[in-house]
Amino acid sequence: MCGIIGCVKRKGNAVLEALEGLRALEYRGYDSAGIAAITGEGLLKVIKDRGSVDQLASRVVSVGLSARVAIGHTRWATHGPPCKENAHPLTDCKGTIAIAHNGTIANYHKIRRELESRGHVFSSLTDSEVIAHLIEEGLEAGLSLTEAVASLVTRLEGSYAIVVISTIEPGKVVCLRKDSPLVVGVGEGSTYCASDVIALLRFAEKVMVLNDYELAELTASGVSVYKAEGGRLIPVGFRLFKPPWEVRSASKGDFEHYTIKEIHEQPLSLLRALKVPESRLREAVKVLENADKVFLVGCGTSFHAALATSYIFQRYTDKQAIPAIGSEFPKLYARNLSDRDALIAISQSGETADTLKAVKCAKMSGSKIISLVNVPGSSLERISHITIHLESGPEVGVAATKSYTSQLLLLFRLALLMADFDGSLDRSELKGCERALRVIPRAASETLRRVEGKVTKLAKSMAHKESALFLGRAWHWATAEEGALKLKELSYIHAEAYPAGETKHGPIALIRPGFPVIIISGATSSEKELINNLLEVKARGGWIITVSNDDELNSLSDEPINVPYYGELTTLITHIIPLQLLAYYTALNRGLNPDRPRNLAKSVTVE
Repeated sequence: MCGIIGCVKRKGNAVLEALEGLRALEYRGYDSAGIAAITGEGLLKVIKDRGSVDQLASRVVSVGLSARVAIGHTRWATHGPPCKENAHPLTDCKGTIAIAHNGTIANYHKIRRELESRGHVFSSLTDSEVIAHLIEEGLEAGLSLTEAVASLVTRLEGSYAIVVISTIEPGKVVCLRKDSPLVVGVGEGSTYCASDVIALLRFAEKVMVLNDYELAELTASGVSVYKAEGGRLIPVGFRLFKPPWEVRSASKGDFEHYTIKEIHEQPLSLLRALKVPESRLREAVKVLENADKVFLVGCGTSFHAALATSYIFQRYTDKQAIPAIGSEFPKLYARNLSDRDALIAISQSGETADTLKAVKCAKMSGSKIISLVNVPGSSLERISHITIHLESGPEVGVAATKSYTSQLLLLFRLALLMADFDGSLDRSELKGCERALRVIPRAASETLRRVEGKVTKLAKSMAHKESALFLGRAWHWATAEEGALKLKELSYIHAEAYPAGETKHGPIALIRPGFPVIIISGATSSEKELINNLLEVKARGGWIITVSNDDELNSLSDEPINVPYYGELTTLITHIIPLQLLAYYTALNRGLNPDRPRNLAKSVTVE
């Protein structure tokens, strides 16, 4: 969940580039930041504390820190509170080694007791500090820095992306990865490593993604990659490739925040999703058609895409698809999986720990894995049989927006190809659905144009609320869930979502005068039932907001958001856009930064 950067340069100041890399990683969320560098005099300098990267940069500039080798880190507090002592980089007893670590060391208590019994003194409460002391012992035993880092795989249990520098071998950075993302990059006279390729876009001409148990040794002259197997170093061949995104695509441009930029990018990202080659989708269809059971697995926003798609499969195909939350999937289904099953894993980053765990569980049973990911070369892609890229471009805002609608569109395409394959729709209905798909980018653009002004005004009132209820029927239950999640993430307003028919089974007890209830509706057969639900809320004084294209429903609303209608299939995408905007503008009215919600990370790489 944290950010890592490492840099070795032949000329220039690696510290400044490390700081720039940390700025690019701020979207991941953090509460402290730090830099460690080896100066021209061969000294290790560490500057770190609770606070922002800008505050860190001010301290670095004030002391004039300059070096050819540097590492940096942004930390979310897990083991130990956010403070200077627990901030990374962390050092060994002698102050000759500095490490930064993402992940969780499961057996750190045991290792720490052993190290303390041998005289090691710890300065933090983190699980990560044991890494520096283990490397210290490796160097004392005569190992090289690279060998000492490789030996960690025999001692550490858990997940880790580790980056290390030492005054013993001052011209290099060594990094190691297991179950936590790590990317290596090469520029002119410089080499890099980072937890996300976004951090390297300004510097690296080519990049590569490390696999589990791979170690990279970075010097100004190049990169060497090894497999750290049983502590031994086995050279690995590797291929560098051009970064998948351009620098400008990861910038805010003329927008105030990444989040609103990415909401407005949806017409373009949806168009790119439409252009994903059909041949790739047909490969997935062949797998799904031969499967006894199909599972749709994701976490957070990606689970809502799975939930919506389960309705799409039910509506348009002869194949049932079972939605499951990544963290719960092994507990619910592990015993009954087989090589006749298929799993569609959905993840923007491709590094979501709970989703990866579900995929590994399914693979152990021989199930086929199809993944939808936005980040090329991610862990999920590398363990899947078939991968479909979202092609959304970099999504920097912590709250997913454009990746969600791209997930939906690609899953719609998959469902319609299945319907064509199994003949579950007649030709005229299938052609109508295909036409609806093609107009989705235009529908998204028209929705943004038509509703943003209304939502901006509405958010001023929503900002004063402390709780809200979102309701929808059929696949718009998923839209309600996603809308509630966005409001929670960005504005910190408590929000819950329910299938509208569940209102009378408990949630109606919450309704009181002025209580906000957001009702989402497309043109489906459930409109009459939704009107009944609306009237139940209205009778109790609830403040009703409708996101709908239905005139009768909107006429009963206190605040109707009238969404343009381009067909039933398009409503899952057009109807979430006003809710994304509502969350964003409500956050602004509450004086919050929507790009960096508290306690949240873009890529959740720990369970």
